[in-house]
Order: sequence, then C-alpha cells, then structure tokens
Amino acid sequence: PPAPPPPPAPPRPRLQAHSGEAVPRSPAMPLYEAVCLVRTHDVARRHLSELVAKFGRTILQGGGVLTDAGLFGVVRSDITGEATYVPQPLAVPIKKGGQRHLHAHLAKMSFVSSPKVLAEVQAVMRAEPKL
Repeated sequence: PPAPPPPPAPPRPRLQAHSGEAVPRSPAMPLYEAVCLVRTHDVARRHLSELVAKFGRTILQGGGVLTDAGLFGVVRSDITGEATYVPQPLAVPIKKGGQRHLHAHLAKMSFVSSPKVLAEVQAVMRAEPKL
C-alpha cells in the first residue's frame, strides 16, 4: 500500500504591526530587518528619530508596513539618578571617510515590503551621509 500523505504544513505566522493589526507574510512581501550605524559626531540623539522616520516614510510610501523601529545605545545613570544616553561602543573601529569611528548610535527597523521597496530604502540609506 502507498505511504500516507505528509501532514499539511502549519500556517505561516502573522506579524503584529504597531497599529495592532495582523500583517500577513507572503513570498512577495517578506520580512526585512535593517540595522543602521549612525555617526556620533554628526547626529544628536534627538535627530535619530527623524532619521528613522525618514526611512519609515520611504517604506510606507512604497506600500510596505513598518512592524518595529527602535534606537539602541547604552543608558548610564549618574549620581542624581538621571539616565543619560551614550552611543554604543563598537567592537571593531570603523574607518570611513578618512575618520576612525569607535562609537555609533544604533537604529533598527523591521518591515514587510516588496523587494522593490527594499531597493528604494537601501538607496535612501546609501545617500544619507550620516550613516
């Protein structure tokens, strides 16, 4: 007798967007993650949000969905108990543009989009001199 058919594949997981709605995953719109290292001497912490928003707008205008965005660094507390954000030290110094970088701000975004939108986001990131 022939072997029984294999069990059906489990359904693909659905992502949760910031709005709370489920985001379907499909081969046409896979999940991407982008991690950016931002120069510390060019950008203050308050300007990082504007930079991430710029990339997020590119994703949304192309029909993608931004599922997560965050800024990372080291938070230190001083004697008064007030937290201070400092850039993340890099494990290996990066030499770029004739400069040596030992620290960087880290920004991370997760998004679902078509590969065409990913190419647009990459082009916007490459054109940004602060990365």
